[in-house]
Amino acid sequence: MALQSTTGKAVIHRKFIYNRFIPITFIAILLLTTSCHRTHNHDVSANSDDSTTSLPVAESIPSEDKAHLDNDSAQIPVANVLPQNDDKIPLEPNPKHIWLAEADDVAQKIASHDNLFEDYSSIKQAKTDKSGMISFIIKQDANRKPVANADFFKLHYSLWNAEGQLLSSTYYSKEGKKLPPKVLSWDDPIPDSLKQYLKTAQAPAHIHVWVPPALSKYELPFYVNGKPIERGLLMYDLYLLDTFSVKMPPAEVPPDAVRLEDGLAWRIVSQGNSNTSIEEADLIQFDYTTWNPLNGKRIFSTLNHREAVFSPSGVPKDWRTILPKLHVGDIAQIWVPKNYIMEGDDPKIQEIAIRKMVVKAPKELANPQNALLSPSGIPYMIIESGIENTQPTANSVVSYHDSEWFCQQELCKSVISTYQREMKTQPLAQASPTHRDMLITMHKGEKRLVWFSNDPNRPGVNTSGILSPHLLELVDFN
Repeated sequence: MALQSTTGKAVIHRKFIYNRFIPITFIAILLLTTSCHRTHNHDVSANSDDSTTSLPVAESIPSEDKAHLDNDSAQIPVANVLPQNDDKIPLEPNPKHIWLAEADDVAQKIASHDNLFEDYSSIKQAKTDKSGMISFIIKQDANRKPVANADFFKLHYSLWNAEGQLLSSTYYSKEGKKLPPKVLSWDDPIPDSLKQYLKTAQAPAHIHVWVPPALSKYELPFYVNGKPIERGLLMYDLYLLDTFSVKMPPAEVPPDAVRLEDGLAWRIVSQGNSNTSIEEADLIQFDYTTWNPLNGKRIFSTLNHREAVFSPSGVPKDWRTILPKLHVGDIAQIWVPKNYIMEGDDPKIQEIAIRKMVVKAPKELANPQNALLSPSGIPYMIIESGIENTQPTANSVVSYHDSEWFCQQELCKSVISTYQREMKTQPLAQASPTHRDMLITMHKGEKRLVWFSNDPNRPGVNTSGILSPHLLELVDFN
């Protein structure tokens, strides 16, 4: 049962892009990020065009006009008002990680094609609500919280029918790649039956929820071999892992905020532990949430999407002004006046949290004079050595990251990077000649700064006179 997108959400997202992210380069990168990376985190779903997988999943609906929710790998932020990342396991036992481990066990069963459907008629503790939904709480945490009170909730689920067919799952992508838990908000297009139950549920908990035929008939149809199947009795195996909320900053600029002459204001509400400053050519990962201060409504958030990965050189003027004043780990609030946005739009308030430095731009970006030359004459410089005796061959399949900048004189701007989507994996023989020339001589884990060129008379310089340095990282090969 896929989580379908809605026209309203698409309108909000488009309005956000045009009103908030004006620079053309930035919009292009955002679109690439949305379209390319988010395939990394689509759920395996019978109602999604991305449902082809090795798992026993019903076929997708043959429709071209259905919009689908982007199930992004939203990581829970590390803010004073937000919970901690799950990949940072604390020294003391944390109940949330127990729930994640149990959800991982379910994922392994799904990968083994185990039938997880259970008949509720044999469970005496199963309860039926007024609508006819049936549920059985397998396990719940003592410190559980009502899901209905939260802005966002984190979960994993799989949906089965009585025949043991897996109809939808958040555990795996269409390629069979294991996915992190999904983070959703109430604004996301959640199936009606699941949303109805979530409003009465508490987290953390492991629950089986049955949707009787009288209710499942209102859900979207499922297809097998191009033919619709009877939905009948459905069962969710549901892991509610966590809930959290974000509070809008004050609508009026507070006294402790820094206010510029043009009306832009900002303040740091939480300082990180890092001294890593942010420069224009760096590539950083951050979360942000935007509100309309006139009505208090949340416009957009990466918390239930994917955290943004951009360079300060490719973001709007207000962020370009403030980002150099922040460090990795900082959380800042920004009051954006009307003169920073498109005419007719309302002012905006944002909270931005700098998660990590994805790529620290090498100081040598614009200076290939001291570079080495490959056999074919491509300038390069080893930024970080890899593992010795681990080089790919001409027949290898390589996985690598590629980040590109444009440099004029000493000014460099980040253009695009695979860190904004997914690393590239391809047979080395299918890589471009210049990439192949570099990758075949690199070691696993090596990072190499390369100046590609289309001007044979000036290595590393394009015919336009613009330097085009790339940072390649060979992640793996086989």
